[in-house]
Amino acid sequence: MMATRRTFFFSILSLILLVITIAVGCGEDKAGKEANGNSFERPGPYAIGNRTMLFEDDTRIDPATGRNRQLLTEVWYPAADAEGDHDVVKDFFGDYRDFALNIFNLIYKILDYPEVELENFHKETGSIRDAAIDAAGGPYPLVVFSHGNTGIRFQSLFLAEHLASHGFIVASADHTANAFATMLPEGIVLYNPLLMINSFIDRPRDMGFLIDAFEGLNKDDPEDFFEGLVDTDAVALAGHSFGGVAALTLIGLDDRAAVAATYAAPWLPIYPAGFDKPILFMIGSEDLTMGIQNLQIKLDYYLTPSTRFLMNILDGGHYTFTDGCGLAPSLFGNGDGCGEGRRQTDGSPFTFIDADLGHQMINGNTLALFRYAITGSADALDYLTANHFPENMEHEFEVVEGR
Repeated sequence: MMATRRTFFFSILSLILLVITIAVGCGEDKAGKEANGNSFERPGPYAIGNRTMLFEDDTRIDPATGRNRQLLTEVWYPAADAEGDHDVVKDFFGDYRDFALNIFNLIYKILDYPEVELENFHKETGSIRDAAIDAAGGPYPLVVFSHGNTGIRFQSLFLAEHLASHGFIVASADHTANAFATMLPEGIVLYNPLLMINSFIDRPRDMGFLIDAFEGLNKDDPEDFFEGLVDTDAVALAGHSFGGVAALTLIGLDDRAAVAATYAAPWLPIYPAGFDKPILFMIGSEDLTMGIQNLQIKLDYYLTPSTRFLMNILDGGHYTFTDGCGLAPSLFGNGDGCGEGRRQTDGSPFTFIDADLGHQMINGNTLALFRYAITGSADALDYLTANHFPENMEHEFEVVEGR
């Protein structure tokens, strides 16, 4: 049973839940330098740059702001070199960093959690803010990532950096009003549960709009940064929880989307006739948030008519697919991906899978999936059809020839 003080502050914690999911943690073809075997799991040959960008969709009015829909977007990309200062976690809060840190300090004091964890907000990430892009290796395939309900654009930093190090451009936007907090120039837009129903429509539209935006930058970037360096002919989609739902929705609607990786995402997607795009479904066996909905994800796998993969991380939780456990374990994810938990079958105690090991599984299989779908790499397919973590993962697949 939770302590009284933790129950008392539950509403506060639910608001900040996913904002703190930041941990400090392909041949010469469209996906950069070729990798073989377990190198899919290791960092790639590129240094990593990141920059925060604001896009505006003038075809939609956002009910949360009454203005054109704005998407605050984090972008990771292959950098020209490793010179420069690495970003730190608190920098993702931009001009609101001091305000955010003060809020976390207050919560830790109230709940009497170990304040040493707050030092994690000052740790370096693996990326260099506004580093020069490696123009020689491009164009790079685009990945569009969608965060979970009440999440935030940098919640799965480990995955974004891994893909960028292997020659992908990764774009992840705050889904305004469905993110924990979106820090727009005009002010902060907080998560609004009353607008959640809108997100079933807005989220896939946001992802499609980001593809449009990067197509535009590739043709004519006013800053001459991404121009000629973004390949949007075959886009990879990825998403956690509600973000995976958005990815599964968009892949059936947008011809530019070539592949999708979903993490803890229950949905019943509608595929068009002749659907031939590979999909990866990843779940955690002890996902408290999903619970019985893991059965729905398995059904989604069996109903997918194209090449498909189902990977069940044993002793994984809902937040195994984020960076939360490495940043603030006392505050975030305990009982659903971090620390100790109780099994859903019999209530017996167990320890969740080590976060780094879980991330290794996610990184290796996601990279191999995208490499296979975009380049047709035989090495990538060989990796995907073998279980490299037999003690920690259940593994099913079906390769549909011609699809």
